[in-house]
Amino acid sequence: MGERQEHQPVLDEIAKLQEYDLWLFLEPDVKWVNDGLRVHGEIETRSQNNQHLKTLLAEHNIDYKILNGNYENRLKLTIEIIDNLLLEAHS
Repeated sequence: MGERQEHQPVLDEIAKLQEYDLWLFLEPDVKWVNDGLRVHGEIETRSQNNQHLKTLLAEHNIDYKILNGNYENRLKLTIEIIDNLLLEAHS
């Protein structure tokens, strides 16, 4: 695997301030689209960034749900996850 990306202390501070009920993690398994904001469309770079993000989440003990597959599958899974979260909150 490539060298580890530079650590960003500012991201640690942001993570400490945020409290979310749900984190959704989108795997890079759909075709990359240049939307003018994202760069690094190469498969190897996407894979390295993906692993780096998972490492950061683990370092901050952040539990997340993984979404993968095509866009329709991701939407269906997201709705299911949110529905379950709402049911748990009201029970």
